Amino acid sequence: MNQRSAGRGALTIALLMFAAAAAGADTEETIRNLLYPPLGTVVTPRPERVALDNGMVVYLLEDHDFPVVDVQVRMRVGAIYEPPEKVGMAALMGEVMRTGGSETYPGDDLDLLLETMGARLEVSVSETDATASLSTLAEDAWTGLDVMADVLRRPGFPEEKIDLGKVGLRTEIAGRNDEPSSILIREFDKVVYGDASPYGRHTEYATVEAITREDLAAMHATFVRPDRMIMTVYGDFDAGAMRKKIAETFGAWPAGSGDAPPDPPVPGAMAPSVHYAKKEGTTNSSIAIGHLGFLARDPDYATMEVLNRILGGGFSSRLFSEIRSRRGLAYLVASTPGTGFHHPGTFYARVETRIDSTVTTIEGVLEELRKIREEGVTAEELSRAKEGILNGLVFDLSSKGAVLNRLALYEFYGYPSDFLQQFQEAVRTVSAEDVQGVAQSRIRPGEFQYLVVGDEAKFDRPLASLGMPVRELDITIPEPASSVEIPEATVETLAEGTRLLKSASEAVGGSKLDGVASIRLRYEGTMHQMGQSIGVTVDVRKVFPDRLRTEISLPFGKVVQVVSGDEGWMESPMGKQPMPPALLKDGRDDLYRDPLYFLRSSVAHKAQGLDQAEMEGVLCNAVYIEDERIRDWIVYLDAGTSRIVRMDYMSMGQSGPVSEAAVFKDWRESGGVFVPGSIEVRHMGEKVYEFEVTEAEVNPAADPALFEKPADLAEPPPGG
Repeated sequence: MNQRSAGRGALTIALLMFAAAAAGADTEETIRNLLYPPLGTVVTPRPERVALDNGMVVYLLEDHDFPVVDVQVRMRVGAIYEPPEKVGMAALMGEVMRTGGSETYPGDDLDLLLETMGARLEVSVSETDATASLSTLAEDAWTGLDVMADVLRRPGFPEEKIDLGKVGLRTEIAGRNDEPSSILIREFDKVVYGDASPYGRHTEYATVEAITREDLAAMHATFVRPDRMIMTVYGDFDAGAMRKKIAETFGAWPAGSGDAPPDPPVPGAMAPSVHYAKKEGTTNSSIAIGHLGFLARDPDYATMEVLNRILGGGFSSRLFSEIRSRRGLAYLVASTPGTGFHHPGTFYARVETRIDSTVTTIEGVLEELRKIREEGVTAEELSRAKEGILNGLVFDLSSKGAVLNRLALYEFYGYPSDFLQQFQEAVRTVSAEDVQGVAQSRIRPGEFQYLVVGDEAKFDRPLASLGMPVRELDITIPEPASSVEIPEATVETLAEGTRLLKSASEAVGGSKLDGVASIRLRYEGTMHQMGQSIGVTVDVRKVFPDRLRTEISLPFGKVVQVVSGDEGWMESPMGKQPMPPALLKDGRDDLYRDPLYFLRSSVAHKAQGLDQAEMEGVLCNAVYIEDERIRDWIVYLDAGTSRIVRMDYMSMGQSGPVSEAAVFKDWRESGGVFVPGSIEVRHMGEKVYEFEVTEAEVNPAADPALFEKPADLAEPPPGG
């Protein structure tokens, strides 16, 4: 949509809303009463179907309206075929096939070539299949097909692109509990399919780290082969010439040998149960109620789609009208039919509601589910639902290319070629009696799984009031395996560790450390983030043991981060907001790791002396500190002065937990104790901060208001 048409669309909506308000009409009723002209029908093209000798199926459809050729290859490979200890392998394989390119077209060269051609090539792997898509000008179609074939057949899988892909996967893991809605969808799949099922499991740091280049190459060799592919080619080309080109480019690729693993099974019926995922700091609850669905090839498929449209499939649906509009209980409300092409999906009603109306909202949803089963639907509801589905198909399949890809999808999953026509006709003939029959047979309260994400202490009533035991889910993100190998402690190494920490304490102030209640430091330096280097000024105030205020002056403005006990908040040019849990933990850990704090006599540690090592060009005594808060914590002390040269530990980076190193130099006296004159911080060996200390003040007067929670702190958004 261009800006002009988008503007006309926005103006039309605004005028409709104004007219409704001026007439004093209810908005929902106005929407219901809008009249639309009949839409066109979905036109099914007649593509040419070609089967190559190696088993690859190709659909060809000419269209000379635009000088463009679009190619899509659907492959029978997905996350369901991963070993459980290497979850994430399929997605990583797909990403690196594209970013890493092939030996002929290495990733960076491939990017440049595609940019020069004005072409696009993408590869992605989902749960049950993978898709490679090429879009190019007609004049470059032959080159584009050569490139696509080489990337699919001979990917290079360079280690540096694998490492970069793993960073992305770790970033997703680190943020997966940020949004309650994401937790809800992920955990509901685990509840319905089972924790160990390929349809319900997800990546962990350990599974990502376990993936090797050899794993990606082996998965590619097993699954990415022509006899497991269907290709569509649509656009401005001559079918005869294209048929010959594809045979030359892809026909020499031999079919795979041996059978691929079978698709994993899905579970059977389950007893009803209530599940709870604790999410503190949110003012809302996310709710799902449902169970396993069924396959799209089932005779009830069309009727279930109509039922879902009436129940929760749009602004005029029952759940929207009753739970959101009339009762005002929900920010978001919807339902899914639970029908899938490869395997049964999950049928559920989903709601985002204010936290103090959680159980009341659940009861409201259950009442709507009861009504649609017992009381049926009206003729008006039925008519609108059928029209909505059929009209939606017209929009979804508005181009011949979209219909062509849908035809290929049907063959890919073993559906008849006229499945689209069968579905349309089935929708047209659905009756109110059909809908009620399917509601009674396919919506099964005796198998309902309830999942609530939120803070139960703030619910209107306990979840147990629903009459079933409540199972609390563990959604914590497991830490990655330790990369530090520490020898078994002995009496001698423990005594040496204690001695070394005491000498480190004496080197920076000894008994005077116990009198350090606070410190203010001012840094000038550089931040290195995402390939960019930014000059910054940082003013830090630490009040031990649990208050920290950091003011970072950046070229685009100031960012303030405050930790006060168990709470934290941030202020930036974008406003004030609560501090994300990971950042809050990192701030608290920073206080704890400060040498002026952890080296004082009042803080006891189990420390183990390790072998000497050269670090940063200095011979060092190494001390391993065993601490439940700080993982893999090793302190390297200058063997001559006992001052800290470097500390290694696990920290939280942008991509999740990372090995962090803090390097200290130029220790100088301030207020009777010593502080480092320069600090450098590295993540996974890469420099992220380098600062010079320009001011240091021990026990400065600190205004308590600097650590007070702002009264105008923004609440989390609905569902967040």
